[in-house]
Amino acid sequence: MSPASRSCAQAALLACCAALGAGVDWVAWSGDIELGPPSDSRSGWQSLRHSEQLQHVVGLDEGIVPNSYRFFHPNASCYVLGTWNSTQTPVEVWQPYGETSSAAVGANIRGALWVLYHDRLDQYYVILRNVPWSNLSEDPICQGGESCPDVILTGSAQLPGQVAAQKVRPLTRFLENYQQTHMMRLEDDFPHMAFYQYNIKGKWMAVPFVSDTRLLGFNRTTLDTMGVDLPPPHNQHLSTQQEWTWERLANLACNISQKHGHGSGLVISSGWEREDDFNLFMLMEQAEGHRLVERTGHADCKNGTTLQQRCGLANGTKTVDKFWRPVIQQRCMSWEDGGADWDAFSKSFQPDNSSDSVLIRSSWRSEGPGRPQRTGFFVTSGIDDTLLMREILYADMPGEHSYLGGAGLILPRRAGAGANSSCSAKEGWKIILELVDRNKPWMLQANTMKAGRLPPPVASTCHRPPFNSWQWKPAVRALARAIPSQYPSPGMPQIFKLQREQPVRWALVKAVLSNISASEVLAVACTIVDEALRPCNISNWHNDTRCTYVVDGLQGCPAGHHLTPEEYGELGCRKCGQGNYSSQRNVHSKCIPCPRGRHAAEHGTTHCTQCSNGKVALTTGWAYCSTCSRGQVPAQNGEACSPCPVGKYQEGFFCAHCPAGKTTSHPEQWEESLCDWSYPQLAYGLELALVLIIILLVHSLPLLLGCPVAVQDIYMDDGCVVVKTWGSHRIFKHSPLPIKVKLRSTGHPAADSRTVPFMARVRDFDEIMLLDEKGPVTESINSSKGKLQLAGPCKFLHASWAIPVLGHVPVLLSDAILLCGFGVIVHMMSTDLTPDDHYKALVVFLGTAVALAVSIPVHWFIWHSSFKYRPLARKRHRFRQRLLTRHAPSSCERGPGRAIGADKLVELLDYFHDYIRNRDMYYVAANLLRPLTKPDRLSYAELVGPHKVTWFVSHYWGMKFKDFVSSLQNMAVDACVLDWTRSRFWVCSFSNNQWKLVTELGGGNPLESSFYLALQSPSCQGTAMVLDEHAHPLKRSWCLFEILQTCKLTCQRGDAFDGLLFCAPTGVLQHGEANVDTALALAKNLSGISLKNATATRQEDKDMIDAHVVAMDGGFEKVDKFVRDCIKGALEVVHGTFEEDFSRLLRALSSTASPQSRSSTRLLGRNRLLPDPKLRQPVMDAGAIVGFNKSTPALEPVGGTDSQVTLISI
Repeated sequence: MSPASRSCAQAALLACCAALGAGVDWVAWSGDIELGPPSDSRSGWQSLRHSEQLQHVVGLDEGIVPNSYRFFHPNASCYVLGTWNSTQTPVEVWQPYGETSSAAVGANIRGALWVLYHDRLDQYYVILRNVPWSNLSEDPICQGGESCPDVILTGSAQLPGQVAAQKVRPLTRFLENYQQTHMMRLEDDFPHMAFYQYNIKGKWMAVPFVSDTRLLGFNRTTLDTMGVDLPPPHNQHLSTQQEWTWERLANLACNISQKHGHGSGLVISSGWEREDDFNLFMLMEQAEGHRLVERTGHADCKNGTTLQQRCGLANGTKTVDKFWRPVIQQRCMSWEDGGADWDAFSKSFQPDNSSDSVLIRSSWRSEGPGRPQRTGFFVTSGIDDTLLMREILYADMPGEHSYLGGAGLILPRRAGAGANSSCSAKEGWKIILELVDRNKPWMLQANTMKAGRLPPPVASTCHRPPFNSWQWKPAVRALARAIPSQYPSPGMPQIFKLQREQPVRWALVKAVLSNISASEVLAVACTIVDEALRPCNISNWHNDTRCTYVVDGLQGCPAGHHLTPEEYGELGCRKCGQGNYSSQRNVHSKCIPCPRGRHAAEHGTTHCTQCSNGKVALTTGWAYCSTCSRGQVPAQNGEACSPCPVGKYQEGFFCAHCPAGKTTSHPEQWEESLCDWSYPQLAYGLELALVLIIILLVHSLPLLLGCPVAVQDIYMDDGCVVVKTWGSHRIFKHSPLPIKVKLRSTGHPAADSRTVPFMARVRDFDEIMLLDEKGPVTESINSSKGKLQLAGPCKFLHASWAIPVLGHVPVLLSDAILLCGFGVIVHMMSTDLTPDDHYKALVVFLGTAVALAVSIPVHWFIWHSSFKYRPLARKRHRFRQRLLTRHAPSSCERGPGRAIGADKLVELLDYFHDYIRNRDMYYVAANLLRPLTKPDRLSYAELVGPHKVTWFVSHYWGMKFKDFVSSLQNMAVDACVLDWTRSRFWVCSFSNNQWKLVTELGGGNPLESSFYLALQSPSCQGTAMVLDEHAHPLKRSWCLFEILQTCKLTCQRGDAFDGLLFCAPTGVLQHGEANVDTALALAKNLSGISLKNATATRQEDKDMIDAHVVAMDGGFEKVDKFVRDCIKGALEVVHGTFEEDFSRLLRALSSTASPQSRSSTRLLGRNRLLPDPKLRQPVMDAGAIVGFNKSTPALEPVGGTDSQVTLISI
């Protein structure tokens, strides 16, 4: 507090003012000089503006309302109500607003206090201090004998710093009591932005009382004369976010200044001497999405902070160059008050050879005393009732928001600690409730009758008279759009200090006067902000100002505290927890744990206390000492417990000897009755050990007999077959004999049908490599299911236990040790048994029976679960549940109605990608399709939802499944560019019911098979043959059967059937998408192929299919020619596409010709550039039609005899 304020306090306490009875009134003081009451005409009191409009308090006579409610004293530093004596309780309120004719805030506080205390001045005397803003933020409150107020009216910018300095009492308890008393929440009527102003770290610290925002007014006549559109909200055609910008405002202001004189374009009348340049600058930055402080990470009190913060002013180069620099340099802006402060600030930056400060003083000139005539735009802190004329309107601030400030009422922390007052938080809360009472005029008048008239900070007020009238609409709208300078970041304790250091003002003056780039000056300005955000330098904390604890103003945390990370780098200190201490000031992140034998029961202690007699603290960091367990006594000064040895028992805090002739059977006995005449045998321990040995021997039998182990995966690794088990394989790797194993239920014929066991080599605790007589097995075996079992007469030699740390221990070795232990224990028990002790054998027998009855089912359940809950099985179960939520499985007719969508194939591949990897359809069918469809015994298409076939798919099961899906997906994209998922493919493995394959194959008649029915369907558009570079499908008899039917349908249907399309992972060959290497490799393999050499798994299938081909007119020669013509046509398309792409690249690289894009063509939904029509020749001979060579209403006729493919345009 300033010396003047302390003098005022002393004068108020020593003053003996005459009581005025019912008309008692305030007395003004300036320091220790009494200025007198307002009734004294010579005292210098002045009338408030609009004093006649101040309401009379309900229930009071007008005659006894204090004069000071309508008057003020311009020289007063405080006001005193009542007479002081030692029996009275002082009541004190601080407020920061200056005493002027517009000082409605202080006047209404005096009115509220007068109403509360004028009839109780025999118990109280009241002081209202006018405390400057800076003193509220920086001076001690309720500390070191300083005056302690009951209530403080503080600004929203000062509040975070006061909270950080622990000067403010949280209002949580008071608000809860208010809710219980009034059955409503007081905070529900706070404005929504009050949370960002007065709620700090989740606690309400203040109650809003004074509103503060900025309004943008303008002269409508000026803009109409210039033919300029009015700004929002008066012109709905201007978008607030896109067209009404700060740059547009600067341009309009400069245009007005050119016409009406310098500085008339934009007038700042809202208090330039404070921080409006900072607030307006941040408002412009917030409109650009920037913040004062950019933050990443978070503050972690336990593990240390990872929060990174830096100044955000560096993002404001556009704001400086587009707004501030032009309006200053072109003299478009002026001020009404505070200009002298700016001018004085700027003089230090004037060049030495400058005659005067023309740039700043002329551009930011004052318009003289009194109310100026507004010709352009002006920024004001509220509604100016002198300008409520038709030509003056108020506009929205550019961007989305306006600036929001204000002041709230707080209760100071540690009220009553001051030497000169006995403040009461309860009394302060009563004052706050009086001031914010919605039925009283105080808050309403404090806001509506101050210089910048605004609605009070009450959410419900804006919808009530008079604030729903047109006069108040601009202020209501501005408050609804207003945000604090730091929004949406939490309140920054250093914000008031930053505003006073004026980094923004420094940057603006330096940029304009010294003509320095915005980025340079903002970077320097950021050093001020970054310094305010910088955390404490731990290594130099004694001298670093950022290591000052704001609560007491000293370096580091006080004794009994430790350092905690705070949001904005300020030094946070927290009391040491129980069991910890700190003996001196420090910046440690943790307190020191109390050593053993000592404890700290209180939080924030500076030392630890020795445990009292008979108690111990066995480890460090104990909050309370405890007693030892029974049978133990304290030792080593309370640092440990010592057990009473055999022959002694616990008596109090000592171990006493058993009586003569007696002893204890065990140590740690706690009473004399436990001393016995005889020494008990180890019977119980031996009995338990015997039961455990028998259980282990029984459970080792399945291992010796080769109990199967669940297979998790069988895969190829570097050309060798590796079996990975689910858990340990339980095979001892150091056995002297070869390890032989069998695989069962893997779904792979090479593994399941093998009659001779594999040999194996252990690779890891859960992996083995399969061998045969030639070495590692190289035949491709892939599966994710099955059982692994030791085989051969010597399998018991390889069985082992999987024991952590020890690894695999042979079962024979463990059984041998157990049997030895069994014999030793039986011998020990039999030698000590007496005739009366034979019941112990019965106990062993019954214990063993019960243990086996429990352990065997548990062991079997665990073993069985290893097969049921393998990773792939769990993943399949989740996938099936997802499918069932989309579609209920139902049976449908086999054939064309069981096609599957392309998206379902991609979904299956994506979901099981980690298991499918480079595996083929054999793996997918055995490990995915059959298990997924097993509960319903349906096809996979019926499980996911069948469709009508559009494309029949011919393929080889040994092809990589991911290449198979990629080929069909590319085909689907070509067929349906707009929605490739609409393509429906009939794929045998997905469309056939794998549980009824005999029926699906037509019972031996291929013309009754599902393959034939799907191909013959009218909805089938063609056959998509999925090829790899070896053309394996053309070497399989069933694919030959499909080609045969495709050939027939091509001849029968003509243009209605697309024929045979070759699909590869890189694209459809006939569409020119496959790369040249793929096309050439396929052509090379197909050039000498003859379908007569196709093979089948069963010879009878090959004979049957060959007979159908021979029965066809032309036989194998016609089918071979059909395939060759198809691949020939595809190669021609690839060749044409390649040449066209190559030619286009050459044209693009040509420096003499400008790039001319060829007209786009469309083929099966894709844009193509095909060769010239003159270069085209027929793709196929008569009777064979390539999939792309068809005429539709959307395509031009195809013709020509050359060796190229024609252009097809849409």
